[in-house]
Amino acid sequence: MFTDITENENGFELQVDVPGIKREALEVQVEKDKLVVKGERQQPHRIYNRVFVLPDFVNREGIEAKLADGVLNLKLPRREEAKPKQISVQVN
Repeated sequence: MFTDITENENGFELQVDVPGIKREALEVQVEKDKLVVKGERQQPHRIYNRVFVLPDFVNREGIEAKLADGVLNLKLPRREEAKPKQISVQVN
């Protein structure tokens, strides 16, 4: 599984290549501090299993997963208190 990970102010986005794996054969789970991606392809038969350690600032309840064209797109949002905050500078 090829994985591309990007970070932005809202959190992380992962793009995981899962060619030939149907939605029914794909499983995404959060286990404590880990994100687990499992899948099984029938032809040729292959089992995929990837584990990603989640940083403390990821909102585990807000994780979203979408499958399109053999790519699993995962959004891992930051918890509100972990998002960067803009502080205005005042002039005296």
